[in-house]
Amino acid sequence: MANDRRNGRHQARSPRSTRVRLSARLADLVARGIARFGRSHGTPLRRHELSVVACDLRGFTRFSSAVAPEQVVELLRCYYRGIGDAVAASHATIKDHAGDGALVLVGASHPSPDHATRAVSMAIAISRVGDELRRSWHRAGLEIGIGIGVASGEVTVGTIEAGARIEPVAVGAAVNLAARLCARACAGQILVDERTVELLRADALGRVEPLDAAELKGFSHPVPIFQAIR
Repeated sequence: MANDRRNGRHQARSPRSTRVRLSARLADLVARGIARFGRSHGTPLRRHELSVVACDLRGFTRFSSAVAPEQVVELLRCYYRGIGDAVAASHATIKDHAGDGALVLVGASHPSPDHATRAVSMAIAISRVGDELRRSWHRAGLEIGIGIGVASGEVTVGTIEAGARIEPVAVGAAVNLAARLCARACAGQILVDERTVELLRADALGRVEPLDAAELKGFSHPVPIFQAIR
């Protein structure tokens, strides 16, 4: 039994499982702040260009009212596991979870010039998680899916002390735009802003196609919108 427990601890601490678990539950920005400055401080806020990916479940309210609570938990477990895997593979940071939604920063804790390309690739990976969920639950007559928005721009990031907690901060127009695009996206759809398209590597430009510009809440002019092709 002791050996089993030791083996269990060793397995739980494997690099991949630890990375995915921390990506899903503790943003890199928070972890770095605690390691460098201690729990009683935040990290200095800094502003740089990065990409933001916002996603949430479509049909979740209807789903949660039609099945047992245990099935809702199982859906969320699969959903967040899939997001965690995609985030870890892209060296991104989950800024927060909000119910059935998630906000992910690409290029915050690991700055790189290809953050837009990595963001679109990650969005496609997350969308495929939605495909798996749809196939799993369609047999039960329940429709579920993931809508995703991607935007790039200057964002102020860091951490702040919030009582006994250290919270990640991400403020900028790109954060708001990603959320608006996510809200507009249908299940299985990935909507992308113009700046992200401008930053895509040449070999990734074939992944997007233009849609009509749209009026979005909080933006004074129609916003050019693109759709990622999976």
